Amino acid sequence: FWFFAMEEINDSFPEPQTVMVPTAVQRTGDLSALLKVGANYQIYDPSTAVLAAGRITRTPFSGNIIPSNRLSPIAKNYFQYYPLPNQPGGADGTNNYLAGAVRKDTYNSELGRLDFNLGSQNRLFWNFRHNDRIENRNNLFQNEATGRNLLRINYGSTLDDVHTFNATTVANVRLNFSRFREATVSFGDGVNGTDLGFPSYIAAAAPALVLPLIRFASTTAGQDYNQITSDTDGSRPFTIFQIFGDVVKIIGNHSLKIGADARQARDSNQSFGNSQGSYTFGTNWTKAADNSTSAPVGQDLAAFLLGMPTSGSFDINALRTNQAKYLALFVQDDWRVRSNLSLNLGLRFERDFANTERYNRSISGFDSTTASPIAAQAQAAYALKPDVIPASQFKVLGGPLFPSASSPAIFTPQSKMFSPRLGFAWTPLGNKTVFRGGTGVFMFPVNNPSYNQPGFSQSTSLVASLDSFLTPSATLANPFPTGFQQPTGSSLGLATNLGKSLSYYNPTIHNAYSVRWEFSFQRELPGNMVLEMAYIGNHALHLLMDRNMDAVPAKYLSTSPVRDQATIDYLGLIVANPFANLIPGQSLNGATVSRQTLLTPYPEFTGITLQGTNAASSYFHSMDVRVEKRMSHGLSVLANFTYSKLIARDNYKNATDTQPEKRVAADDRPL
Repeated sequence: FWFFAMEEINDSFPEPQTVMVPTAVQRTGDLSALLKVGANYQIYDPSTAVLAAGRITRTPFSGNIIPSNRLSPIAKNYFQYYPLPNQPGGADGTNNYLAGAVRKDTYNSELGRLDFNLGSQNRLFWNFRHNDRIENRNNLFQNEATGRNLLRINYGSTLDDVHTFNATTVANVRLNFSRFREATVSFGDGVNGTDLGFPSYIAAAAPALVLPLIRFASTTAGQDYNQITSDTDGSRPFTIFQIFGDVVKIIGNHSLKIGADARQARDSNQSFGNSQGSYTFGTNWTKAADNSTSAPVGQDLAAFLLGMPTSGSFDINALRTNQAKYLALFVQDDWRVRSNLSLNLGLRFERDFANTERYNRSISGFDSTTASPIAAQAQAAYALKPDVIPASQFKVLGGPLFPSASSPAIFTPQSKMFSPRLGFAWTPLGNKTVFRGGTGVFMFPVNNPSYNQPGFSQSTSLVASLDSFLTPSATLANPFPTGFQQPTGSSLGLATNLGKSLSYYNPTIHNAYSVRWEFSFQRELPGNMVLEMAYIGNHALHLLMDRNMDAVPAKYLSTSPVRDQATIDYLGLIVANPFANLIPGQSLNGATVSRQTLLTPYPEFTGITLQGTNAASSYFHSMDVRVEKRMSHGLSVLANFTYSKLIARDNYKNATDTQPEKRVAADDRPL
């Protein structure tokens, strides 16, 4: 017997979006209209910055107008990608453009299957499947500046054999292969930044040419000027191999099943990232002082017009290929104890094996106790000008650990779990009443993680200033004056990623699991009606969540329920930097730094994140009621009611808290 089917779907969905674009007058440097909205929209001149008593202050641009000779040629070239406003929007220009975007999806699928009868006791089938979907989305301005094609391609094959040994014994063996590839193609592909005015060394070093990304960081959420390009090119294929087998044996009133499930999962990723750079424009350069509140909008646009980014990066990314293995053994007995009582008894053993990267292009943990290679120099420099922390207590610890050929594991799950299951169905009062129930433990396999590759993927930071935005060290005209950092692999050891953020996966992760239970009552009522009531519960433990390991200690933070300017000023005070000239190419290499930077546990990094902690958990309870009435002529009426509550511990209210906050979950749907 053979079967073949194919399908194709072409869809278009209107997805209008309201965004903000610069007005024609604003593109000339004239932001005077914002002052009519409020004095807090004042733009300040970064060239007038003065440092006094640990504070940086600036004077305003007269009339909120930037002189034309101060405008960046690169910024002016980018305006070719921005349309003019097409609706009034808010008084300050927010929501002034309605983009009539259309999302287009093209989908096709093919499925084929062959069935074979290999004698009276053996049946085998083989299938092949393929589908792909191309999603064209977010082309708001109908040019290279926004939008992308997202490709999702699936294919796989299964070979399955069922052999009947005799009337009471049946075996099933299955081999399966599945592959899914997700790829992104930006509409900005092929755009050379040199044509926009960027220095030629950027395009020359770029792994791939894609329109440089421009971001804005207004303080009013959702009201910033729309960014230029939102996606970067990349390809991520997933491949899964599976061998599954079981044997079913009928012995009297027992139906026994025993089997095994073995899987290998591979996950590869190649993303070019910001291959011609990303450039973010905030308010650091154009607000009144370093501790001032920012304007709702406008100050970030002014920084863009001046060609003065606040941050950015240039990426050289490595390919990675992770592999994980999983094995499960199981046995189950469906036991017909009596004519009105059945039991389901099961036990499953599950094991996740170590996760590895094919060429060890990853980190395998974080050493939080060993002194950093720059510790002695930094601590000596701090002792000359100590701040809040006594010189004897100022420590520079930590750095990433790397796998090796002899110890390749990125992380090794610690769980070897036995998961029992129990269920029953009981009809104690004739055939009109049924009680059902069950409980079980269900383990969650640990998936291949998504993570960066410090040392193997190298991101060069755009260091906008080395003195806390007093003077610029990089501009759009020359955003990376010291060149690009090259990948160093594991050769730098603990010194890898100094001056940058770092994420690492929990090396001793435990498998999350849930304990589930259910009890239901079903009763046939007069008038061809059925009533069913059920209680369902679930408790999930060791759920995965990330944790900030480099937060400012709680004793330095405010407990005020309103804005505490004194604490803000205290933490943001500019002090001498003990890492000056020790971390080339990073903002931490400058002469000064904010006080709060030195108060963190690992001040030589800009952030440490532990991925995959087992700190999260949840509780779920629900009551379900169902009434069904069968009418005449095949008509049925069904009514359902569910009341539930989902409680979760999946978020740290403060980064320094010892336990996640227990609260009603965001996914709670009580009725």
